[in-house]
Amino acid sequence: MGKELEIDLFLDYNKVNFLCVTEHWLKKYELNCNFKNHQVMSSFCRENAIRGGSLIIVNKDYKCKERRDIVSLSVERIIEMACVELERFIVVSVYRPPNSLYDSFENILEHVLLKLSVSNKHIFICGDFNINLLENTNATIRFRTLLKSYNLSNLFSEPTRKTSTSATCIDNIFTNMLIVQETYSLFLLILDVWRSLEVKFWQKLRMFVIVKILMFTTWIYLIALMMNLVPSLLLKL
Repeated sequence: MGKELEIDLFLDYNKVNFLCVTEHWLKKYELNCNFKNHQVMSSFCRENAIRGGSLIIVNKDYKCKERRDIVSLSVERIIEMACVELERFIVVSVYRPPNSLYDSFENILEHVLLKLSVSNKHIFICGDFNINLLENTNATIRFRTLLKSYNLSNLFSEPTRKTSTSATCIDNIFTNMLIVQETYSLFLLILDVWRSLEVKFWQKLRMFVIVKILMFTTWIYLIALMMNLVPSLLLKL
């Protein structure tokens, strides 16, 4: 992994417990990373095409398992997933390529949500969906409706990507955790420049991060959601 040292330093410095990475561009044999206090717990790598992919890096102090039944539902260029399960919650990292057929994506995602819904655990669906929640397109409406049917709400409604001509919200976290009127900071790192956003949350959770790393380039696009684990959950982890 070309940016392994940078990621390792970032994880330790910010006391990150979970790191969801999309578009890692790696093959299976390249995932043997030597992080000091973290490990790749779940991953999907493309076999027939280049780029893409999804993975989850977890602090070694956390006891968790890969949900291979979820990862195995991944289809290249349609929906690419990594998934881990802890005692009290489940984390899914999702990458949906821009040209992915929406119907196929939706069918697989619904199957995933159905499997996860029987667990009665807190769920985090994180990633790059390439569906702009700032628009009211047919795909956006269907996407929101599907997630809401499983009591999953998006945490971000502000633009996550801005250019000189557009602003889109295509990266997000969906969760079934309750949200109240407490505000915490979401940091967006583009070209190593931090920009503050405000996000409303239930309680402060320990660092939970979505990271998009474009390999072979000189910049990292990162969304970091600062959270401290709810005390009642922390006792169980």
